[in-house]
Amino acid sequence: MDMLILRLRGPLMAFGDVAIDELRPTDVLPTLSQITGLIANALGWTYQDTAQLQRLQDRLSIASRQDRPGAPLRDYQTVHLNSNDMMWRSDGFPSLREGGSSGDFTVQRYRHYRTDSSVTVLVALREPNEQPTLQDIRTALQHPARPLFIGRVSCPPAQPICREPDGNEIV
Repeated sequence: MDMLILRLRGPLMAFGDVAIDELRPTDVLPTLSQITGLIANALGWTYQDTAQLQRLQDRLSIASRQDRPGAPLRDYQTVHLNSNDMMWRSDGFPSLREGGSSGDFTVQRYRHYRTDSSVTVLVALREPNEQPTLQDIRTALQHPARPLFIGRVSCPPAQPICREPDGNEIV
């Protein structure tokens, strides 16, 4: 079985864990859905491509190793909002707030990160000849359709995610 090597390294990383209210914890290793999203973003897909995303996730198998644990970091955030404010999304398209409170209010959020961490991920595909192939994914990660991030948009990678010194990203 062929596998693609991904090297996740950055000053900040966030591997989503169970969120409760405005507490956004992070785990030490990425989830299958996070790797699916990373690949889909590189391929230029959006969250609206639900059938493609689900098929990719159904085909993916991952194995992760924490190479350097880094340290936990908690970021406390507040924002003063009005119920008519537009919300910014990572795909660049604004969205309206719907439902919830009306008038002015303050939102408080705690976001957790890993600092100076390093994780290696191996990605394999069931149905390896179906599109996208590992080679398609490799090419997309090396020349992504949009900027890549490791968990949150505030977490850019410190180096190319898919680039081995010997050029053998697929083993």
